[in-house]
Amino acid sequence: MRCFRLYGLSIVAGLTLGLVALPASADVELAPVAVIDFSALGFAGNGFDPEPAAGELDSDDWSALLNDFTICDFGASCGGPGSDFSRGLGPGSNDIQGVWAYDVDGAGLIALGVQPVENLFNPGEFRLRLVNNTGADVSEFQVEYTVWINNDQDLASDLGLRHSVDNVVWADVDDALVSPAVADGNGFTPTDVVLTVTPEVPIADGTQYYLAWRGVDDIRPGDGTARDEFAIEGIALRLFDLCGNGITEGTEECDNGLDNIDTADCTSVCTIAVCGDGFTHEGVETCDDGNTDPGDACPADCGVESEGTSSGTGGGTGDSSGGGSGSEGADTSAGGSASASGASGSASASGASDSASATGASATGASAGSEDSGGESGGEDDG
Repeated sequence: MRCFRLYGLSIVAGLTLGLVALPASADVELAPVAVIDFSALGFAGNGFDPEPAAGELDSDDWSALLNDFTICDFGASCGGPGSDFSRGLGPGSNDIQGVWAYDVDGAGLIALGVQPVENLFNPGEFRLRLVNNTGADVSEFQVEYTVWINNDQDLASDLGLRHSVDNVVWADVDDALVSPAVADGNGFTPTDVVLTVTPEVPIADGTQYYLAWRGVDDIRPGDGTARDEFAIEGIALRLFDLCGNGITEGTEECDNGLDNIDTADCTSVCTIAVCGDGFTHEGVETCDDGNTDPGDACPADCGVESEGTSSGTGGGTGDSSGGGSGSEGADTSAGGSASASGASGSASASGASDSASATGASATGASAGSEDSGGESGGEDDG
């Protein structure tokens, strides 16, 4: 019996093929909020490697299945000139099969993409390995992402999210998105997706879990022509019922994700900044001694600084008060982290506009031009 070595995976001819988790640890940690931002990480479609160079993704976190014999397993090095795993950076619509970094909005918003053909990524998957280091079991979590579809072919294809405890047995999270069967020539168009993943058994602390974006023909024409191009970006993972996840829940007054700091609008304990809370609100208060008593070291109004004060007689003043900002998260993907600036497609307490609900529906055509980026915090992972 012949044995083949395919990009870090040993398979035996004639046996059912499946990826099996290697001992390497995932760097993408489940946390109150973690965000994968391909733009900030400089992904350029250069392949996969456990020690990623510029433009590559970390294969300790990502694997790619293009077909039964073109597989980049976790921990493997895949790419190089002419490789289907490293087609480079481009705008799409060139019909060259393989894994791409697509500039989906033409302005530098980079997504992990693929050009499927009859025998490549049909079916195929991008798999992401997570690890639970929270110190507790995780019974469910939210996944947000934006799918970009370049409907340039008269063929319909699917892309859907799956999950697995062992990287062998998989279950669909929800119905897949289907590209239109008739080409429209509109280039990449976004759909924001918000889903709740509920493992059959809670994810134990210190163990791994897997997500996969799976593509396949919806209508099989039986030829080798190119299919519609798919790309994903703005991936955010959120744990429920935790201050710092970017979703205002329960008794929380606010939750701005990693922007929850004691000198900002929303404090580290998810309360709105007010005079007397003991935290000096930067740009608003000059002091805060934990009370509003007059005659002590800090005035009763916390020395509130006014904005818009005009000089001269009759100048008016106006107090600035804290307003909640969008939820933000830590970047996790190939090659390191970057500063936080807001998660694309993320959900608020009342549900993101034009986004799918947390029960698994998706909203087609939602604008998704914002970038996700991350900062240093407990939710930061190196993907």
